[in-house]
Amino acid sequence: MPMVEHPSDTQAELDALLQRIAPAIADVISRLMAVHDLSWADARKFRDEIVDLNGIAETDEEQSTLLFAFVSLMDRVEQLELIDSASLEDFRRVRRADYLMMLNVQAMVGDIIVPDRLAYVTRREIEAGRLGADDEFSAFAVQNSAPKSWFKKLFGKGR
Repeated sequence: MPMVEHPSDTQAELDALLQRIAPAIADVISRLMAVHDLSWADARKFRDEIVDLNGIAETDEEQSTLLFAFVSLMDRVEQLELIDSASLEDFRRVRRADYLMMLNVQAMVGDIIVPDRLAYVTRREIEAGRLGADDEFSAFAVQNSAPKSWFKKLFGKGR
């Protein structure tokens, strides 16, 4: 018989996470979880804050937490129908662009996207279930993590 997680266990895990991550990230997560009547204006503010914090997140745990928060927020926007049906496809395109931009930011060292880091971040997202293994972006990230492929693209030949 599978073990069912007790709600207090989940709360204890959340409390421990909020203690481990940067205070600014913990704050936005706490505030997001406390909002019951999410408005489009609230969602936009949270989105901007999450994207900004993604640029300063220092650990994988912080980065993964922010991606989880972003995806959860965008799912909530759709579930609550805060976007009119005529704008839904545009919203989904912008949502995907934001998400992929966050992955690229997490893969940067200085001002450069590091291919191996991008492959790692992408695999982490696949394992978390937020990105499909068959997604064209994940395929690109994994294929281009090998130094040969970058060498060939830069100089027209591989070794």
